[in-house]
Amino acid sequence: MKKILAAILIGLGGASLLPAVPQADAFRWGPSCVDRMFAEFSMQRESLDGDLDGKLLLGNYEKIFYITRLRPAVGFSLSLGQFRKNGMWSVVYSMTPHRASFLGAGHHSVSNMLEMVGRGYLINKGALRPYVQLGFGPAWLHVSNGAIR
Repeated sequence: MKKILAAILIGLGGASLLPAVPQADAFRWGPSCVDRMFAEFSMQRESLDGDLDGKLLLGNYEKIFYITRLRPAVGFSLSLGQFRKNGMWSVVYSMTPHRASFLGAGHHSVSNMLEMVGRGYLINKGALRPYVQLGFGPAWLHVSNGAIR
């Protein structure tokens, strides 16, 4: 253990004798980046598991509803927002069409989500900007002919 510690100290001492390497300027968040709008488009794979696995029955003494199974699918997401000095905000809409199987027949379904998201930077200087994110938004699913009584 003492030999390892001595080797580390000798290495650090020797490194301090090397000529100084000029530092490159770090990425700076310039004022020209503040108040800029942005748009983002992305593709996503969505899998709605849990209650939408084709095994759920809902009902009472009068009615019983069989809930259909939704297959995983690829959809899209569109985001619009603005960079600010201390953070950013965005509005995101996501839509994914799914195939629903119900009693051997195929049906069409669409899952949607609309989010309003804000991010506040914890550190405003430097290339890395950790943030705290807060958002909310409704999600809704439409399945055509997805249940029978």
